[in-house]
Amino acid sequence: MSKFNYNEWDFEHYTHEDVGSDDFIYGNYTNWDEFRCAEEDNILVSLEVKLPWGEKLSFHEYNDIINQEVFVQTSLLEEFNLNDLEYECIDPSKSILNILIKFPMHNEELVAAIFDYYEVPSGTDYEQDLPSELQYWKDDYHDEYYENEYVTYLKYPVKFETFVSTIKSIKAKFELNTDELTKKSLILSSCIISESLLKSAIVCNIPEEKELSNFAKKKLDKEIDKQLRGNVNVRNELFKDVFNVKTPKQQWIDLRNALAHDIECPKLKINCIEYTNLKNNEIEILEINGLFDQQILFYKELKEIIDNHESTN
Repeated sequence: MSKFNYNEWDFEHYTHEDVGSDDFIYGNYTNWDEFRCAEEDNILVSLEVKLPWGEKLSFHEYNDIINQEVFVQTSLLEEFNLNDLEYECIDPSKSILNILIKFPMHNEELVAAIFDYYEVPSGTDYEQDLPSELQYWKDDYHDEYYENEYVTYLKYPVKFETFVSTIKSIKAKFELNTDELTKKSLILSSCIISESLLKSAIVCNIPEEKELSNFAKKKLDKEIDKQLRGNVNVRNELFKDVFNVKTPKQQWIDLRNALAHDIECPKLKINCIEYTNLKNNEIEILEINGLFDQQILFYKELKEIIDNHESTN
């Protein structure tokens, strides 16, 4: 299947007009639904999907339409009744091939389903979920001044044997501290450490390709680094490529993004923290003790996956 590739498109993304404390800029966002609507015809052409809205088709033309990949690999023909269309006979005395089949008029739901099949993004993606090239806070100087994350985690992976004690230490400091900003910084630290644990697990289990040239290895390292730095979906896909299973649940990601973008906005309540989910702009609440418990459970599930992976390789 030829998936949608955003790198082939010059589409508009926006920067938040609102800013946080100290004029902090929240970053960019992209309205994919707006892009889908504006570029519908061009996207269909790029995906090589033909939809002859309202046209009368010969039997052979109709057969070509319904045998396109998206219709063969899905149930869209049945869902949108495309296998039961109106037709008219050109010459009733001749074969069934002498008919004209009327293709339906434009159907937004059908187009949306086709775009979903080819993984054209939908909804609105905010800074933390955008590809790195579209982010406001992308590191333009990364290649010149810093080692990439892939190399860094190879050299300095987060140690699994100390992770639980680190989270418990952060929890203890959180409970003893009375300053709200410090407490929120501790929560953010626990989320970042959990994210780093996942990245370490991925990097340390990527098989070494010994037959690659230096040029090919450099390109491969750069691509892996790009995926490590990508949004959570990209990183989860890389994890699945390495371990052939889904990533354990990371229920703190939206909180982590909210704290990282404006640490003053989330509010500590009794035994919980209230924050705005940047994906949908909705207020959400996460129980504090539950957060730390989730991170330890995440560690246990991640370690089990790694142990199973090592035992079969």
